[in-house]
Amino acid sequence: MPIMLIKKTLKEIIFRLLGLMIIPLWRDNKKDIDKTKIKKILVFEGGGIGDLLRVLPAIKAFHDNFPKAKKSLVASPNSHEVLKLFPYKSIISEIIDYNPNGMHRSFIKKIFLVKKLREKGFDLIYSPARGQGLRELIIMSFLIGAPYRIGFTEGRIGLLNNIRLDFDGCTSILQQNLSLLEMSNIKVRDKNIGLEIPGSEKEFINKMFDRNLSKPVIAIHPGVSCYGEYRSWPLFKFIELVKLLLKNYNASVILLGGKEDVFLGNEIIRCIESPAVISLIGKTSISQMAAVIKHSNLFIGNDSGPLHIAIALKTPSVAIFGSTLAEQVLSSMDFCVVVRKELPCSPCYTHMSNFEQNCKDIRCLNEITVSDVMDGVKRMLAVNAKQVEIQKNN
Repeated sequence: MPIMLIKKTLKEIIFRLLGLMIIPLWRDNKKDIDKTKIKKILVFEGGGIGDLLRVLPAIKAFHDNFPKAKKSLVASPNSHEVLKLFPYKSIISEIIDYNPNGMHRSFIKKIFLVKKLREKGFDLIYSPARGQGLRELIIMSFLIGAPYRIGFTEGRIGLLNNIRLDFDGCTSILQQNLSLLEMSNIKVRDKNIGLEIPGSEKEFINKMFDRNLSKPVIAIHPGVSCYGEYRSWPLFKFIELVKLLLKNYNASVILLGGKEDVFLGNEIIRCIESPAVISLIGKTSISQMAAVIKHSNLFIGNDSGPLHIAIALKTPSVAIFGSTLAEQVLSSMDFCVVVRKELPCSPCYTHMSNFEQNCKDIRCLNEITVSDVMDGVKRMLAVNAKQVEIQKNN
């Protein structure tokens, strides 16, 4: 039996034992928050860029309700650079790295992190964990020892949160994150993810767009960081899409992504060989990538971090969806057209803990045609044209 399968089986046994033997002791442990006792708050979000963006309104709400409390954030080192775009980042007292796929992959490393966090004496922990990591993070939150633990529940393990809400696989994650606060009598004044491009990126963006780029400028992210085979439109279709964008719109295309996407960018450049296609994949910081997206006429991408940034920046976007549910993961459906295939089996990944990777043909993505995406491009470029006209008139 493979080692990974053995580990997964042992983990599942431990979770089941906890559910059967220990968790019932806390099934009636719900608490109301005594706001006078909240001096230290921990927000725990170990997911990707989109996950971190969806807790930013909650961080702002904590500051509005507890202005004197110290707010700490546990976040993935691969994601927290996006905080440079958060106008209220100064309200976060400290950022603590959590990398479940790297330095904190092992059980021992997680225990060391829990010990470190426990020593800080937090009064409240907010951990809107869901999906396959939900059970681990709920147990970690409990062991950190904060009297108030706000989070989701999915089965018995969630009962360790004493302020809790059943996670819904069909409802907006952003709204559910904020519902956790509202049921705790924590007022939420602003439910929007407000991002701003740092002034320090002005020189970079001026240099980038001083190349006399033909318009429209279209930014494309052809990759995805997690569950790529379930969330990434085929590369050959992105290549055909770029060819049509050049032919039909005389567009400038800027390819974006992280170092893990470099191969995709190289293949697109190799197959097209046009000066109108520029690859910045693996060459920008997150804030520089966001600046390019903000100044582009259109963004096209899979369900991944750059798409969530584009939507938060209100850049007209074409979002390509397969196994995931747009209405659940997108913070807003404004300025965005979702391209997907309505199949009986899709969506199959709705951030529930029992997700199994067993799809063989990924029809939900493979059946999306280049023509389908081009229809979305036509619609959203019209939206961009209206935005430009409004800006001119103002």
